[in-house]
Amino acid sequence: MRFLPLFLVFLASSALAQIRLIPQAPVVQPERGEFSIRPGLRIWSSAACTTEREVLQAYWQQAGLPHLTSAAKARQADILLTVDTARREALGPEGYELHISGRRITLTGGSPAGVFYGLQTLRQVLPATDNRQIPALLVRDKPRFGWRSFTLDERTYRAGTERIKTLLDQLARHKFNRFHLLLNPGTAPAEPTGGEYPPAQLEELIRYAQERHILAVVERTKPKANLSGETSRVYQLATGGTVRFWQGSARGLVEAARAGQQLIHASRAETELSQPLTTLPVERVYRFDPVPDQMPAELQPQILGVDYSYIHPGPASHPFEDLQPRLAAAAEVAWTFLQTKDWGKFRQALPRFTAPKRP
Repeated sequence: MRFLPLFLVFLASSALAQIRLIPQAPVVQPERGEFSIRPGLRIWSSAACTTEREVLQAYWQQAGLPHLTSAAKARQADILLTVDTARREALGPEGYELHISGRRITLTGGSPAGVFYGLQTLRQVLPATDNRQIPALLVRDKPRFGWRSFTLDERTYRAGTERIKTLLDQLARHKFNRFHLLLNPGTAPAEPTGGEYPPAQLEELIRYAQERHILAVVERTKPKANLSGETSRVYQLATGGTVRFWQGSARGLVEAARAGQQLIHASRAETELSQPLTTLPVERVYRFDPVPDQMPAELQPQILGVDYSYIHPGPASHPFEDLQPRLAAAAEVAWTFLQTKDWGKFRQALPRFTAPKRP
């Protein structure tokens, strides 16, 4: 029976190959057994993540799975969602741990946002066919960057709020946490009713984003150039500080970090996802590192994250359909630590991740 441990290792390796996530987590450990999806499953959540419980119930319904009922106590639940502030330091403010066993699904976050991001991972392992089994596994995950933003530049045309909501759904699935809407005077109307978004519509977009743990910001300022000629946008924080969206060279980024600036890497050549695929292919998006090789280690904390942008193409029935698969590659740049990234495995996971979901 000496071959048995090797056989179990082989089974674990095979299972791991089936569970490739986007963005990938640093810890993904297959375990023995499966969780059965069946009628009558009960869900319980701590008070801090009741909204996330409602989100999971909606995902469950969209996947065509049996209705979840509420458990009166945690120990009675088949699915358990909790925010554990005692583990916030270990998990990180946006980190989570997802444990699927044969008996229970347990999702623990350092905050409600962490629970929400764990739900995005759980969505990826939900059965896509009539098979109602989820493989047992442990996922422990947190983001590399705390700033993962997407800028929609509507300088020539406006998509309308419903299409932007669809975009926000995509961003949430990819674990982005900021959305910037650039509006310039005089842009064409989204619909025949007029060109400007009424304040009530903008407020609705901001609320819709917030429910998905995305901070939405409406900007009406145009890009500016600094003294070195490098282009950038400046964003004022609520604390009184500023961050600069750097759109110039890597060398200029290093010099700005030396000057003490807090920076978001937004190099247009690497992050403008409205460019043709021939100019910015998926692999180039994936291999981009917001922290340049020439950035000294002591200055690397000045890079808070990365911003991806998209210039609205004008009248189109599906204006954001060309975002995939580059948006998935961008998500892995923003979320996944370098030592965990793997281009080959990412490519293998893409067809399943970008396949249309069941209504």
